[in-house]
Amino acid sequence: MPHTISYQEIIDDLITEERLKSYEVTFNTQNDIELLGAYLWNAHVCSALYPLLSATEVTLRNAIDSALSSSDLGYFWWRKNKLHFKSFNSDQPNNKPPFEVEAIRANFSKAASQVKQDKKKRYNIHNPTPKHQEIIAKTEFSTWEFILSKEFMGPGLIWPTHLGSVFKGEWNTTKTKELLSNTKDLVKTVREFRNRVSHHEPVWK
Repeated sequence: MPHTISYQEIIDDLITEERLKSYEVTFNTQNDIELLGAYLWNAHVCSALYPLLSATEVTLRNAIDSALSSSDLGYFWWRKNKLHFKSFNSDQPNNKPPFEVEAIRANFSKAASQVKQDKKKRYNIHNPTPKHQEIIAKTEFSTWEFILSKEFMGPGLIWPTHLGSVFKGEWNTTKTKELLSNTKDLVKTVREFRNRVSHHEPVWK
């Protein structure tokens, strides 16, 4: 790094000392140059990890979507009249659904709206109709964590019927409830780490 730059101004005005405190402690930096060097090192590590995390997200959502859309649920399997959940009460159909169910509905609604907005803005298409794959591609990562909720585990529900089609290979359990719980925990870990990487936060935490 050149010595003609005011590193203290960069730290104070652009990055902040609060943001860099953990770098200073972890790497035991001796001056501002080393401190900013550690910060840039972390940015490079984030850049190296991002393609792997992105591929994980795309693979996960496509595996789940492929399994569910090829079932009797068909395309747009996430719609209210298709995606049933365990705690639904037919005697009180208007009861507020569990958090995960509401979050999935909100995420897909948001994704569809984003597709419409993009088509209007980019291609000047009035009243566009979002396609299945366009909506899937716009969903937030949290969607695929919420869909692994135990609310969808039970007779006539998507899990365990399609769990083996999504998570193939050998796992540390043959019990579907444990597999669902374990995979959800793994997805949550990847999602939270992805968020750290996306915001260039310290990746060692």
